Amino acid sequence: SARGGGEYAAVDLLDALIGRGHECVMLSNVPDLADGTRVPVRPIDLGPKLSRRTAVSVIAKAPIALKTLKDALECQMPYDVLLVHYKKEQLLAPWLPKRLRPKLVWAEWGPVPRQLRSGPPNVLFRQAARGVHVVLAVSAGTESSLVEAGVDARKVEVVPNVMDLDAVRFSAEARTRVRTEHGIPTDAFTVGCVSRFHPK
Repeated sequence: SARGGGEYAAVDLLDALIGRGHECVMLSNVPDLADGTRVPVRPIDLGPKLSRRTAVSVIAKAPIALKTLKDALECQMPYDVLLVHYKKEQLLAPWLPKRLRPKLVWAEWGPVPRQLRSGPPNVLFRQAARGVHVVLAVSAGTESSLVEAGVDARKVEVVPNVMDLDAVRFSAEARTRVRTEHGIPTDAFTVGCVSRFHPK
């Protein structure tokens, strides 16, 4: 599957937890996803991500995906926290035996998709949210969308996006290079912004 910001953020989060002395394992269908980090990756294939295009197929194959997830988690026992990042896994997790979700945590990297905010999909989302212990939201906007979609506000904690500060430290050489590449005068006041914009 294609790797996006969520995949890299998930790896960075687990790598930071390992750096604080925790043991973490990632289950993924992308074996090299965590290359260059301390995060061990174990193979799993639950099929495509849940989207408008894949919804019917994902629902039809949910029992197979649930069994695959259950079997993979059984191999990792014992563990204290099951951290899930994607909607399909969030909707599947409440159907796992309780021993496989001792503390169920969701990581939310952006607003709840519009499709899950109303109608039958929202009913399923709210039902799944009842079983979650904590939801880590990347921003206050994400927190608001979760609460509006029916997640208990007491379960949502805002954890600002994880960044490796050593990787973004000031560099005089980089300043000169970037200004030269973009034709920015040396005396011009310049503001840099790293962001992700949502159309919602």
